[in-house]
Amino acid sequence: SFTAALELLGEDSPAMRARAVEFLRRSVIGDAGAVWRIIEDLAAAKDRTRVARFLTFVLVWLRDGFVLRHGGSAINVDDRAALDRFRDNLPRADLPRALAASEAALSLVERNVYIPLALVQLSIRLKRALLDDRTGS
Repeated sequence: SFTAALELLGEDSPAMRARAVEFLRRSVIGDAGAVWRIIEDLAAAKDRTRVARFLTFVLVWLRDGFVLRHGGSAINVDDRAALDRFRDNLPRADLPRALAASEAALSLVERNVYIPLALVQLSIRLKRALLDDRTGS
């Protein structure tokens, strides 16, 4: 919605996007300590709206990777170099599966599921999807 789009453009948007990208990077390389610190920080305030915003940034980043892979235009045009590296470093990434996992996490957060559990599960699913590990869902 338009209201949600305006919220995404809030003052802390660059920091929130950076945190979302860092979550993706740390999830892929399996840096559990760094992932947990991000999760703890997000969950500490018990602000589901903030966590939903964070997940929206994750979704937008993954969407941009998918669209760029297929010759489209990115939303995060100001960070195109990082998006190109993301796309180039993960050539076998199953981006639709990563997007589905992120959407599922957002749904869980909106349904009052324990935030750290939803985000830990997402991190594991992102690693599997982005490294194209077909052994798990």
